[in-house]
Amino acid sequence: MKTRNPILFLILVVAALPAFGIMPENAAAGEVFDLLDSRKRTAPKDVPDIEFYYEDDKTVKLSNFKGRFVLLNLWATWCPPCVEEMPSLERLQADMRHELVEVIALSEDFKGLDKVRPFYKELGIKNLLPYADMKNKAMGKLGVRSLPSTIFINKEGKEILRLSGFVNWDSKEIRDFIRDNL
Repeated sequence: MKTRNPILFLILVVAALPAFGIMPENAAAGEVFDLLDSRKRTAPKDVPDIEFYYEDDKTVKLSNFKGRFVLLNLWATWCPPCVEEMPSLERLQADMRHELVEVIALSEDFKGLDKVRPFYKELGIKNLLPYADMKNKAMGKLGVRSLPSTIFINKEGKEILRLSGFVNWDSKEIRDFIRDNL
């Protein structure tokens, strides 16, 4: 098949990549730190006040974390890039917990906490609390199209950045971005 407009075709392919979790949303090149620099100037926007589960039947709302910088990471145990980034999310929470940073790793597994707890135990995850979207509504309410996806939420409860796909959370650029927005 011959493409009539190769530039248009390339633009469409690049635009579709975030839907497959291949690169950060809104990134023309997949450099996370370039995205951080450009998005730093984006106006904060409201985030739906989703509700999710922890400790069996207890629920918590996203608004309960207002006053802290939140990295809301939507993931699943069946998602290879999600599993790959989980240890670095764990280290990020351990390193930044005293800086009013909260990493919320929100599982989209259908079996919820019953699936997350053994997974955390197997990987030795101790600094991340097990959270689950047991009603499987968070992705739709947040407009998330692929896993893993992370929404950066400032202390006022406003979204300031969104990334889709694997991220190495040990990155100096990520930590500098968080500290610059505390």
